[in-house]
Amino acid sequence: AWCTSHYCQHVLRRDPIRGWLDSQPNAAGHGVARLSDLVPTLRSAGSAFPDARLGASGAGHVLTIALRGDARVVAALSLVRMAGETDFSDADCELARSIAPVLELAWRGAHAGLVQAPLPMLTPREREVVSLVIAGHGNKSIARLLGASPWTVKNHLRSVFRKMGVSNRTALCALMHAGRPFPT
Repeated sequence: AWCTSHYCQHVLRRDPIRGWLDSQPNAAGHGVARLSDLVPTLRSAGSAFPDARLGASGAGHVLTIALRGDARVVAALSLVRMAGETDFSDADCELARSIAPVLELAWRGAHAGLVQAPLPMLTPREREVVSLVIAGHGNKSIARLLGASPWTVKNHLRSVFRKMGVSNRTALCALMHAGRPFPT
């Protein structure tokens, strides 16, 4: 409670991260920003938050990932490094961009009552393949269990990925484990 009231009363109006998030509503892609990119004077200072009281906590660098849903920013995740550590690198930013879709899926699943995106219909065989993927089986194992070829399994997965709007097994598992109903 202290953190929320302190932030709203003393920091919100001049928070560069909040300003950046507010400027993101229709931006394409997955937004990632370092505090030092938003406030360039921090780069020359080495580290420190614009608000001395927050800097007193020992934090020195921030990397924020904007999470999107319904074509707008719906949440943000900020990673913080202690003062004295190095700032987040360009490679750190690329890694953050690569995990943003999975974080968005997790957010959607956690807020399923707020964000309702209809899931497409999967065939019975596609549902079997998804169940086996979630259980941790690889394509060859799934093929053996279903009496199909690995190429057939791969084609089923391509179809599932397209229908579910994901690009890989990890994102599919995140979507399915996020409490979403299994499409019928």
